[in-house]
Amino acid sequence: MRPSFKLPFSLLTGFLLSFVIYQFLFEKKCTSGPALFPIHCTFLEITLMPSLTVVIAIIIYLLIPKNDD
Repeated sequence: MRPSFKLPFSLLTGFLLSFVIYQFLFEKKCTSGPALFPIHCTFLEITLMPSLTVVIAIIIYLLIPKNDD
């Protein structure tokens, strides 16, 4: 993969994966109003989604092999 497409590809994939993870883990808990985590859902969205996106994007960026042609 060319270096110019490496960063946008990993950012986009990281965003999509974090969105899927967020939907599976937190969407049902937020709508049912959990007693263990009385945090508003928008707070979770603002803090969790960008951090998940960055972490997954960095992991994918490091996993893509370099082409030193």
